[in-house]
Amino acid sequence: MVAGTESSKGPIFFSHPELAEWTVKLCKFVEEKRPYLQTGLRLEDLARALGLKPYQVSEILNLGVGSTFYDYINRFRIEEAKRRLRDSAFAHMNILGIANDSGFNSKSVFNKAFREHTGMTPSEFRINGHPPDHRAADLETNPEPAPHSGDEGPLYPPIFPPRQ
Repeated sequence: MVAGTESSKGPIFFSHPELAEWTVKLCKFVEEKRPYLQTGLRLEDLARALGLKPYQVSEILNLGVGSTFYDYINRFRIEEAKRRLRDSAFAHMNILGIANDSGFNSKSVFNKAFREHTGMTPSEFRINGHPPDHRAADLETNPEPAPHSGDEGPLYPPIFPPRQ
């Protein structure tokens, strides 16, 4: 297959094996380097950090991860905020401070994204004291994506459950 020639259901800029490889690289980079903590992070910034073009990162996210850039980044930010809201070491911080430290630059965007991803406000979450998630440990046991034809959905196992 020549890169840039496949139909809209499959990768355009990468072969399927390349897409799988880049999906793992992108996910690992985001999990390890935590660029989502930077307020104002843009697709272009992430692409530059990976040595790719923005349209290539967009393809990796859309086809490999099954998410848009902002949804993907905001899910990491929400998980970071949830971790801090549960952690007594951050009990002295107000919710806006936690939102800012988690990468959000607007309280309204944070509150909207948090409610969309969790079904509750950050204040409700903090009061209810939800136990830690164990999904990250599950990913460590099966980090490699399965062979992929392009029709099955995202290549990389979802880090977060689908929004409801």
